[in-house]
Amino acid sequence: MQLEVHGLKSGYGKVQILHGIDLTVPSRAITAVLGPNGAGKSTLMKTIAGHLPVMAGEIRYRGNSLVGHSPLSICKEGVGFVPQDRNVFPTLSVRDNLRASSLAFEGAEERVAEVLRRHEEGLALVGKDVGTLTLRFAEIGPPAEWKTQTVFAPTRWLLEAYPFADVMARDLKLDLKQIVIEKQPVGSPAYEVVVAGKDGAELLRETFEPRFVLRSMFDRLPDCFVQPIVGIAVDAGPHPAGYGCWLLMDDVGEHLIPSGDEPIDLEAHETFIDHMAAFHAAFWDGGSEIDIVPPTNRLLELSPWTAIAEQATDDDHLVPRLIGEGWARLPEVAPDLAPLIDLATDPSPLVDALATTPSTFVHGNWKLGNLGRDGDGHTVLFDWENPGRGWGCAELAWYLAINAARVPCSREDTIEHYRRGLEARGIATDGWWDRQVALGMVAGLVWFGWEKALGGDTDELAWWGSWLDRSGLVG
Repeated sequence: MQLEVHGLKSGYGKVQILHGIDLTVPSRAITAVLGPNGAGKSTLMKTIAGHLPVMAGEIRYRGNSLVGHSPLSICKEGVGFVPQDRNVFPTLSVRDNLRASSLAFEGAEERVAEVLRRHEEGLALVGKDVGTLTLRFAEIGPPAEWKTQTVFAPTRWLLEAYPFADVMARDLKLDLKQIVIEKQPVGSPAYEVVVAGKDGAELLRETFEPRFVLRSMFDRLPDCFVQPIVGIAVDAGPHPAGYGCWLLMDDVGEHLIPSGDEPIDLEAHETFIDHMAAFHAAFWDGGSEIDIVPPTNRLLELSPWTAIAEQATDDDHLVPRLIGEGWARLPEVAPDLAPLIDLATDPSPLVDALATTPSTFVHGNWKLGNLGRDGDGHTVLFDWENPGRGWGCAELAWYLAINAARVPCSREDTIEHYRRGLEARGIATDGWWDRQVALGMVAGLVWFGWEKALGGDTDELAWWGSWLDRSGLVG
């Protein structure tokens, strides 16, 4: 566990608020403390962070006691406290408040200067004889000369979610009729603000362009991979559906594995597994740079919650509906696997167990539709929808489960081939291998138990279910 609280008592002066609180927060988990006003939530957080004294009990972070430590020393250990109030330092200027809030970020000085410059330019318009303020938005798309395979771009304007015209009219003391919204074609500046006086003279013009970003993680991939994403253009401003972006990709269509239900070539299969081992070995026990999509989120992707969430919408997409039907059918098809539904609904016990074994960076979707081989024997890999920290054997289980009909050899042979691939790259497997294999195969069942239940293949379910018994996760 990362953070452990045992028998904690605390309060303000002689007034005791907490009466023997126990709390455990696993590594890489999000834990919520719920309760009505006055229940002691803030008192608990302040005590853990060192802002209130401990009357009794223990607080341990990564095995080290925090009791009696100052807030500064606790912060240096890695425990931060962010209060709900949007406080500022009242004795500091706006500029220094901005600097203080962004000191942890590279290039903070430049960003603060840019924010203040734009803010001051806007305020300088107050009192001027402004005729019109024109906001122009362009659809975001790649330059015409770029050959792209996949494009992601915003489909709605920011103004549909945020009433920026109203805000600007109020702050700049303009009539709403003086603010004009225009849409521009692809190739124009992504955002442009033009302010003109009543005489038509231009008072201000600012443009905001997307930034072109190269992902350094791709540079660390082993040489046996062809990663077709050349770069990602990220829009500087948020949109209702998140940040707008689009991908520049090499055209690798001719190298992809053809769709179908027939087993693939054994050599291709073994190459994919060997290269998967190379991928994982390259990021073995990586640092914070691989913490992108949390493991729990990844395990919930095909859970009963997906079907429940879909039912709350007006959509009727096929896959979420099938997920719900499959999980509902599982106890009928395989009664011994009924406890799996609880694990699929709350995979935290599985995450905690896996966290006792070595982790790595995972791609998140090794289905054959995302894989290919070029003429030089490189593996083509794309569709990075769920990358982040995870466990190699769990990613191997995903491959085995989603590609079950097309794997040309036994699952046991595939597992052993993956192990040999790790060991060939210097990863020792003694001491943790059997446990991670069992837990990883359970992860495969957490992802695809619903699909196996719909298929009705009792032998398939029995094989996957045997790992649930060996994992020790259910009694």
